Amino acid sequence: MSSNPDRAMTRGVMAAASLALMLGWTASTAQAQLSWTERLVLAPPARTDAAIAHDAQRGVSILFGGTDLVGGLRDTWRWDGREWLQLAPSTSPSIRWEHAMVGLTQGRALLFGGQDGVLPLADTWLWTGTDWTRLFPATSPPPRRGHAMAYDSVRDRVVLFGGVGALGSLNDTWEWDGTNWTQMTTTVQPVPLSFHGMAYDAARSLTVLFGGLNAVQTPLNETWTWNGTAWTKRTPGANPTVRARMAMSFDSSRNRVVFFGGLQNTTLLQDTLEWDGTTWANRAPAAPIPSAGYGHVMCYRSGTGRTVLFGGRGATALRTTETWEWNGTVWTSFATTFPSGRQLHRMAFDSVRGRTVLFGGSAASPVPGDTWEWDGVRWRVSATTGPLAREGTGLVFERDRSRVLLFGGRNGATYYQDTWVWNGTAWTSLSPAQRPPTMWLHAMAYDSVRQRTVLFGGRNATTTYTQTWEYDGTTWVQRAPAHFPPYVDEQAMAFDEARGRTVLVQRSSPDTTTWEWDGTDWTEVTPLRSPPTLYTPSLVYDSARQRCVLLGLWPGTPVGAMDLWEWDGAEWCHKSPTGVLTPRLNAAAAYDSLTRRMLVVSGSKASGGGFYTDTWEYASGSIATYATFGTGCLGSRGVPELHPVLGSLPMLGCTLRLDVTVLPLVPTPAYLHLGFSKTSIGGLPLPLDLGFLSMPGCTLYQSAEFTFPIESIGGAARFVLPIPEQASLLGLRFYNQAFVVDRNANPMGLVWSNAAEALIGS
Repeated sequence: MSSNPDRAMTRGVMAAASLALMLGWTASTAQAQLSWTERLVLAPPARTDAAIAHDAQRGVSILFGGTDLVGGLRDTWRWDGREWLQLAPSTSPSIRWEHAMVGLTQGRALLFGGQDGVLPLADTWLWTGTDWTRLFPATSPPPRRGHAMAYDSVRDRVVLFGGVGALGSLNDTWEWDGTNWTQMTTTVQPVPLSFHGMAYDAARSLTVLFGGLNAVQTPLNETWTWNGTAWTKRTPGANPTVRARMAMSFDSSRNRVVFFGGLQNTTLLQDTLEWDGTTWANRAPAAPIPSAGYGHVMCYRSGTGRTVLFGGRGATALRTTETWEWNGTVWTSFATTFPSGRQLHRMAFDSVRGRTVLFGGSAASPVPGDTWEWDGVRWRVSATTGPLAREGTGLVFERDRSRVLLFGGRNGATYYQDTWVWNGTAWTSLSPAQRPPTMWLHAMAYDSVRQRTVLFGGRNATTTYTQTWEYDGTTWVQRAPAHFPPYVDEQAMAFDEARGRTVLVQRSSPDTTTWEWDGTDWTEVTPLRSPPTLYTPSLVYDSARQRCVLLGLWPGTPVGAMDLWEWDGAEWCHKSPTGVLTPRLNAAAAYDSLTRRMLVVSGSKASGGGFYTDTWEYASGSIATYATFGTGCLGSRGVPELHPVLGSLPMLGCTLRLDVTVLPLVPTPAYLHLGFSKTSIGGLPLPLDLGFLSMPGCTLYQSAEFTFPIESIGGAARFVLPIPEQASLLGLRFYNQAFVVDRNANPMGLVWSNAAEALIGS
């Protein structure tokens, strides 16, 4: 269909259609609009001497308290294996550190004692999975800090030993039965200890104790076990060095007690040791490993095969925010850092590995040549070697070859024409038989239909290019289209998978220009409405919503605002998401098809100079759909068919374009129904067989509250429905069906199309 029917649509009909949608909206909606969200990679503030326990029922680990450089803490955090989340319980224990906590059954945890900087504490608290509750047992251990606890899951008892009380170090043993504390009578026990490690070895039904400080603050390396009745000093074949303040836990997947680090007098330790029930073994894992330190916390995350370690005090005498997990072989770091501030960097989403890859850019000094990856939660440095540092390169993900492709770029006066690929582990330099000239600021996109990377434009110190190149996985081939865009420095490109077109936008005045490449030639598109001049545009393809998303800096009013538009192949729709993306130039953008979000990273400040180090996501919580159902009835030319124009969906601020085809070739009256029910009309159930009205084989599928005439030309008609940019319309469902006068089709002279169900999204 040409765009003529769009232009012929009367303003009155468009207004009536929009009004029909608003009148049809009778229910409230909680659907999410388009929104900007800044991704802040959070971790608990740096601390030492906190406590952590695992909630096996919910699959999360709970951290409480500790101390930073200023004083005590009383915050509660949750670790789910990917990210930290601060919780907001209605009640909490008081500020404290050097306390102990263990996980129980049914998602609960028990906390006892610690100190608040004045005196040791003796209160008992229960974490219920959502809140803290203070317990008041009839009997409690005396106040203490630096003690250790373990949960004996066979006997359903919490075991507590030692610590520092008001009069010094302790060596008493207590057990919690769920209601009360009971002091255990023992004839043999470890010496008075504090800051020792303790864990329950479920494979051997023993509580294991190691190390700690004796009454005169000397670190020990003794190993003891508790069977519920008596303590036994063990004589392992190999003993770890003396230490205190290490973290300790039991790995039930491998039946090993694990501990890390600690303090040996004034020496910080960095070793990983495991107890197999007989002896200790130094695992000596390969780098990277956690920093040497003490006062960190550790717990085993059941069902994952991993032990999490957090915080502690390092060599700089500062508490850390490091989060690591141990799988029995290697340590994995969960970083909380971002790529440094930069501009003219490039990003591509690796849909096979679920990672957004970022490379290069320019900064104050030097030009960065690092490779970063975003997994949807956090950034990690993936490589510092590979292509030489550069800015303005081209970067795409070749989905059919499962790799990221890089071409060209610039570093100062040096321009490149090299081709590299990233496989998720390392960069490899390729040597294609031919290649584009040295250049930067070129546009690149991957055509997944033809399995080609398309490159357009670019320049170097002396020449600007309007060449079109394609890379087939082996070599670059220059194409010779009959038409092509001009060269501009500020351009962006993305591949529209639904329509099989590569879309190019260029900054121009008074409006942004739009071009499309079909694999043979370039065509300049002239939509009814185009975005205004946008500086340093970014363009990505949103596969979930089947449209290209354009972001750029708009120099209008308000001055320096970021402007957002979407292209469905027929028109540009302006978008007004919630949240505010800080104005910037030369940011990098990519679309994450797993999370259905556009990622925007860094860029230079639009005013005041400098670079951002932030990460933003643009997403919709309400996906628009338009799905046909049912069948039409036979007319003189066949069965009329209702369907949306390719790429057209009922989105706020956009126009829904519907085609009705297989109509009589001669001009004839045609109509389109818009209804809000597919179950009843006037008390009659739907679908309704229209045979009783002399229309055999025809079916009414929707309630037809509104009927609009549509002009039939050459056997087809188009209906144009503007959707107001009105948040209250989100989540509204409506139904369409067309009918046409066809006097030779049946006694009534009317034939009906199939129907469609629409859901308005953002």
